[in-house]
Amino acid sequence: MSSRKRPWHRGLSVLAGLSVSARVGAIGLVFVLCVVAFASGVVTSERPELAEDSWIAWIYYAGGLFVFGGLDLGLPAGGTWPGRAALWIAYFLAPTVTTTAVAEALLKLVRPRWFQLRRLQDHLVVVGDGKIASLYVDGIRSLDPERPILSVARQKTGPPPPGVELLEGDISEAATLAATQLERAAGLVVVTDDDLVNLEVAWRAQGEEADLPIAMHVADLSLLRPVARLETEAPAPSGFNTHRIVASYLYQTRLAIHFDETAQQDVVVLAGLGRFGQTILETLLGEAVDELDQVVIVDPDASTQLRKFGEDATEPGVRITALDLDVTDPLTWDTVESTLDAGRATPVYVLCGPDVVVNLRTGMLLRGRSEEPTIFVRCFDRSPFASSLAKQQSFDLLAFETVLREALREHYHEFFRSRPRG
Repeated sequence: MSSRKRPWHRGLSVLAGLSVSARVGAIGLVFVLCVVAFASGVVTSERPELAEDSWIAWIYYAGGLFVFGGLDLGLPAGGTWPGRAALWIAYFLAPTVTTTAVAEALLKLVRPRWFQLRRLQDHLVVVGDGKIASLYVDGIRSLDPERPILSVARQKTGPPPPGVELLEGDISEAATLAATQLERAAGLVVVTDDDLVNLEVAWRAQGEEADLPIAMHVADLSLLRPVARLETEAPAPSGFNTHRIVASYLYQTRLAIHFDETAQQDVVVLAGLGRFGQTILETLLGEAVDELDQVVIVDPDASTQLRKFGEDATEPGVRITALDLDVTDPLTWDTVESTLDAGRATPVYVLCGPDVVVNLRTGMLLRGRSEEPTIFVRCFDRSPFASSLAKQQSFDLLAFETVLREALREHYHEFFRSRPRG
């Protein structure tokens, strides 16, 4: 394992590594050794009368060893050889204890946060200050409540949960990464909102701690696909995508069941082709080609996004129509209906844009046109308002938080708990 500490930091770290209990024990041992030595007749070259002094004087001189060592007493002389050996041990042990205390005080001044975190051991480092990071920490706490967690965030948003240490800083900076104590960690998960930061930090950490289990969130599918190919190399961090998690959940629990119940090939209309929409499309093309007749994509930038998607995706085995239209415009849905084959299956609408308000408005617009279609509306959490509106309008909420909470628990269980370090 490598270390990024400067040489003088490394030296201070070693000196300050003595625990409080060990230091107290060493202090007591120095006094015992001195009293035993003086009681056995040992004196020093500068204090030949030591053996005749009281035990109070012996304790006084023993305390002086922590400041001056044996410099003001001189060399041990007389008495028995075990007594002299005991005094020599005290001569070396006392200044060592003093030096570690000074080193600890210096570390508190020059690296105060490192000093607080230095006793972390077998901890999991979670990098990110968004909702995904928060849900991941919740998942660890529910499955592994005794696991120490170090949460790394750019800014403190509130007190951390019990059992979670907080480190404020930019994980892209070497000093912040060094403060996470990866050499003693059980694993690292990087879930910031910046894919490039996640990838760079994960690969840098893997290069320094080859046996450390590392996972990073990659939201962009065009980046995630080559990352998946790189995972065949050893060692390499493992990428995961929350959109894929939710898309897989939607397909397995809703769409696949719907497709099985219809006799005809189905039609799916995707409103929005952002990252989540692309993930839904990828899932459909990978899992349900034989079940689908047509996929219609409605997005102001649908054609461009579809071309980008096609550059790194397999050739679809289903008819795809891209409409560069505004999903909130009622005329858009007249155009959509004109592209659908008459007499075919009733389309399934998946409103998967990033703006929850737009999704809800579009869901109400579609429901006002017809009561037949199945409509899925993407949102982050199942709020009381969204739930009430969905019930009134008869569309199905796809709440990210509900799915992610369980999925991230499973990711922690499968990735980190099943592959201990080393």
